[in-house]
Amino acid sequence: MSGISSASGILAARCALLAAAKAALDGQTDIDFYSGWQYPVTQPNWVATTDVHADMDPANIGPRRSQDETITLGVSIGAWLPGHTEDDIVAAFERAFSILNTIQTHIRTEDITLADTVLWCVPGTTDSDGAVDEDGSGYQVEIATTFVCQHRVRAA
Repeated sequence: MSGISSASGILAARCALLAAAKAALDGQTDIDFYSGWQYPVTQPNWVATTDVHADMDPANIGPRRSQDETITLGVSIGAWLPGHTEDDIVAAFERAFSILNTIQTHIRTEDITLADTVLWCVPGTTDSDGAVDEDGSGYQVEIATTFVCQHRVRAA
């Protein structure tokens, strides 16, 4: 695939994004990877693909029925650390954002086309929050982020 196909590239891009995250974080054994949200997690950190949104603008449909598809891929990134002092909270946020930054850097510098499934992929929106876990033993941070991709659907 070259970022151009005869059908939507949603599923291929979603799978390739998770593969890119695994490649970026290769060797880090304290991270779970999921193709969708799963509970319980088995490691203190995780990366999971979540929601997907695809948008096709009818204005750019060509005479051969080709069209550009913007795919927005959701990702959940989490980090848990024991304790909940101010230093522990800062460290949990730092760990979660370190995971995100590693993935973003890998995609921007090593895999901008997500293994040729899209024309390009760049980081999108990011929201984060954190809380002391239920038993008070640690602090958990979750980042909800997106990656925005461009794909072309072209009649064969």
